[in-house]
This record gives sequence, C-alpha cells and structure tokens, in this order.
Amino acid sequence: MPDRESQPGNRSDRRLALQGEPLDRMTNTEAMNRIEAHIKKFLPGEGSVSHELITSRIHIDVQIRMPTHYRPYLTLVTCGMSSKPMKAPYDFQKFKFAEPLMCLPPEWDLSDNTLPDEQRYWPVKCLRNLALKPHAEDSWLWTDHVVPNGYPPKPYTNDTKLCGALITKPTLFPQGFTPLELEENRLVHFLAVIPVYREEMSLLQRKGGEALRDSLRAASVNELLNLQRRNTGKFLGLF
Repeated sequence: MPDRESQPGNRSDRRLALQGEPLDRMTNTEAMNRIEAHIKKFLPGEGSVSHELITSRIHIDVQIRMPTHYRPYLTLVTCGMSSKPMKAPYDFQKFKFAEPLMCLPPEWDLSDNTLPDEQRYWPVKCLRNLALKPHAEDSWLWTDHVVPNGYPPKPYTNDTKLCGALITKPTLFPQGFTPLELEENRLVHFLAVIPVYREEMSLLQRKGGEALRDSLRAASVNELLNLQRRNTGKFLGLF
C-alpha cells in the first residue's frame, strides 16, 4: 500500500514547499526498494520478508536472509525505520537514519508456523520494537545505547537470561554494506543488535560503552545470537 505521506500534493509536500525544501525527494516506497535491493546485493541467496500486518507510526518489515556457504547463519535486517529521521543531537545530524540488524544460528526456525511462538519469533519482534522506539519517543538510537526488555528488564524467553539490546557497529558484514547513501543528506546506517545480560547493562552504565565493548570483544561476542553465551559482566567480577 503506497505511503500517503509520499503522494504528490498532500499536506506533507505542501509543508515542505513552504519550508523551501525540494519536492523531488525520494519517496518512502522508493527508499525501501533501494534498501531491499542493497540488502540482497550484499547478502545474496534465498530470503523472505516478515511483513508488518498492523502499522502504527511507521511501517517496518524485516528482511530475512537465509544462511549460505559464506555466511552460515540467518540475517535479519529491518526495512522501514529510516523512512523518517530520528531526533539526533545537533552534532550527529548525519546519523539520523538507521536500520537495526541481528544474526541467528542457521538452525533457527522462522517459518510461517513459528510466528505465534515467542521462543523463536522474539528476535523479529525485538528488531521491530527497536526500529519503532525512536519515532514513538521522539528520540535517537545509536551505538552504545542499550534498551532493556521492559522495566525492570526480563529475559526475552525462558531459555535465556539475555534481557536487553546493545546497539553497536556490525562486524559480520562485508565492506561497503554500511552506510547506504539514498540521496543527499540521507545516509542509512545499519546498526548491529547484541542481546545482553542485566549485569552487562549495569557495566555500561557504570563504566561506559567502551568498557562493555571491550568485555564483549574479549569473549568474541558479536551480532550472531548465542542464547547461552558467557555473561561478561559477571566474568569481570563486578557482581
């Protein structure tokens, strides 16, 4: 369904005209098509899309790229968060557009019959919630930000104690994947999501993002999900 905001002559375009901004900017539909093509270019092979059935503020689909010989894991990337700019700080205006991503073990089942199953589907839900968050709260999502799974944080499922999402730079993707330049002043940055433990979120709050990144890097933790990985916050003897 076409985005009403992108249709010629609507109130959004008239407002832009009054502000002196060009009307020939890329529509949201064109932008999402470019992002999808970009994902397929850098992550070739089979794939599918988890379509959002009920749209609130923005429409967010999740691209699902299947494992290949060279990338032996599933890759999830949102498509829609960058349809609107985030409210970035003044000195970070080049980082207003983003799409979060996560990788899953190759055996992870995301077929249609798993959609009601929170044990399997929660990474898709997590990415959608993260993509919606800055627009719903008129805020910004960037590296070293951490988003708890509720307040107080609760595990995503009963088979793990991971209960929050760390936003960081991706490390498992080919050079040139991020950022994607859609048009002038519109760079889309792909951001990795690493599920973290409560103690690791506390480490970030106490010591800062660099301390948590160093701790995760030392344990070879990246955006490939491992439900039972070592808790690096406890490993440091902070708790």
